[in-house]
Amino acid sequence: MTHRLVQDSLLASASSVPDKIAIADEYQQRTYSELRDDALRFARALQDADLERGDRVGLYLDNTVECAAAIFGVLIAGGAFTFINPQTKAGKLAFILSDSEARFLVTEAHSAGIAAAAVAEAPSVEQTFTTHREGSPEHFRDLREAIEAVPPEPADAGAEPS
Repeated sequence: MTHRLVQDSLLASASSVPDKIAIADEYQQRTYSELRDDALRFARALQDADLERGDRVGLYLDNTVECAAAIFGVLIAGGAFTFINPQTKAGKLAFILSDSEARFLVTEAHSAGIAAAAVAEAPSVEQTFTTHREGSPEHFRDLREAIEAVPPEPADAGAEPS
């Protein structure tokens, strides 16, 4: 029996059925090739932000296209994700982020205020990405902008980021 990592399944599907819809939410959809490209680009953005193999990334996201891209991007980059219920309040979120020693957080824009309060109490979090810049704290990075700003060429997860 051949064993594959979860992210390998995405990469294989993007090669075999690139134009097939991989995921859809109420606002948008992505084909396998588009989801792969978003995941590869987010992996590169994380690596460029100094994510190291095994680093934790908190995903404080709704069940959306962005959440899928973030999950695969974290895995491709060599990180581990901690999925956090998007209904979690700031105090509990701060505890989860601190306890997991998450270095990064990805949040919905509508939860940016809660995320900002939690990050202020979680010193391990070095960078926060949000699904939309508008209404988010200035130091939060826009997830879509981060994805589009880099090529879909992450470093090997076992290698040092360039």
